[in-house]
Amino acid sequence: MPRKKLARFAILGVVFLIIAAVITECDEVPDTGTAKPAPRTAVQPGTGVVRGRATFNGPRPEPKVVGGECCPGAAPAVDESVIVSDDGGLKNVVVYIKDGPLVRKPPATQPAAIAVLDQKDCRYVPHVIAMQTGEPLDVTSHDPTMHNVHVQSVVNPAANFSETAVGASHQITFAAPEFIRVKCDVHPWMTAYIAVFDHNCFAVTGDDGRFQIDSLPPGIYTLVARHERYGSLERQFTVTGDQPVNVQFDFRGP
Repeated sequence: MPRKKLARFAILGVVFLIIAAVITECDEVPDTGTAKPAPRTAVQPGTGVVRGRATFNGPRPEPKVVGGECCPGAAPAVDESVIVSDDGGLKNVVVYIKDGPLVRKPPATQPAAIAVLDQKDCRYVPHVIAMQTGEPLDVTSHDPTMHNVHVQSVVNPAANFSETAVGASHQITFAAPEFIRVKCDVHPWMTAYIAVFDHNCFAVTGDDGRFQIDSLPPGIYTLVARHERYGSLERQFTVTGDQPVNVQFDFRGP
């Protein structure tokens, strides 16, 4: 073969190799992975306390029957989305510090109680539960009928399992913060909510609408109150010592 042709083939070969390398490099997409939050560093507890109350401003809703009797002797299920005490306290409001600190708690003298979400009389008990990432949640049943527990999480892996008898139990955990709805596909009126945080500065209002979060270090904080129907309210407060700070949340009904 003439030298000119050999030189031409050699040049073409080099060009081909360069083009192939460029194409290969373009096809390789860097694997950045999913951004993982840095693990929180526990801080020393302080003496600060924030306490207060969530109230309902509006006509007190009457209990509304939403489901029939599914267990022998059980009363018909009522809507638990808005529960207001005689003096206006709003139950089941999740109150938490936005981007709250992970406060180091003193060593426990006894093993910590595991959070429990029970199924009783075709209701989830409690209706609202707040917990920390990595903590176990024991989903149990006291009903002699089948329930389907549909954990509708998005950030965390979703779960869907059945419990068919009294004493049934499944233990689950959540790795990331999220507000999660739980429902029963067999009894569609059965609904619960789980609030998961990567810190331990949270509470759920009781029957009287009151809450308290303690052991706070000095600082400026944003307190959030979240209700399943009426959304969220925010208040800023400052901890300077051991004098409790009182915060009121007033939710307005329709």
